Amino acid sequence: MILQVVNTKPVPRTNSRSLRSFSSIASFVFHPLLIVTYMMILLYYIDIQEFSLISRNQFWKWLGFIFLTTVLFPFLAILVLRLAGSISDAFMHLPKDRILPLTSTLLFYSWAFYFFEFKALVPLLMRTLLLGAIFSIMIDLVINFFYKVSVHTTAAAMMPGIILTIMIIDPSMPVSILISVIFAAALVGWVRWWLGAHTIGQIFLGYSIGTSMQLIAWLILGSA
Repeated sequence: MILQVVNTKPVPRTNSRSLRSFSSIASFVFHPLLIVTYMMILLYYIDIQEFSLISRNQFWKWLGFIFLTTVLFPFLAILVLRLAGSISDAFMHLPKDRILPLTSTLLFYSWAFYFFEFKALVPLLMRTLLLGAIFSIMIDLVINFFYKVSVHTTAAAMMPGIILTIMIIDPSMPVSILISVIFAAALVGWVRWWLGAHTIGQIFLGYSIGTSMQLIAWLILGSA
């Protein structure tokens, strides 16, 4: 199994300093590790019937656990790997630099899903979001050995993926919410392209993985 060779330093596709700055900020705001936390908050506040019996206090306890296991712990793991010299770049442009971070992130996400599935009575959609994220990370990890897929757009596509799932369950869901998350996901792909981090193919491959895995996760959990 041979890892593909890619440039270690992406070359921005624009000479505009303001556009590059905006793209870097947007990439940070929509960092893959933050998407699950964002969507947990959105799911709670868009008034889905499944969340109606959950107290605010209980929800924020779950959200705190999600933040620890899907944001803080993976971030610390990547930091430790960088300090230990196990990865050459915190931005992980090289395929070999993605293997350990993706693997450690997969373990933390799996831990979170196990807790939500067997230890806590959380709504189906929250478990669907996590399981879809786990499937997405697994596929990105496998593809990484052959092709550079955009992890940013994989994560960003989970946003329209889970909203589409909700619309299948509840057609009364406002289309404006779907349009908003599609716009956010499109913005992520746009800025990653401007930064020269990915090709169009890598970006759209990420979109297809992130969206489809949310739907597959719902089919698995919803039929269980």
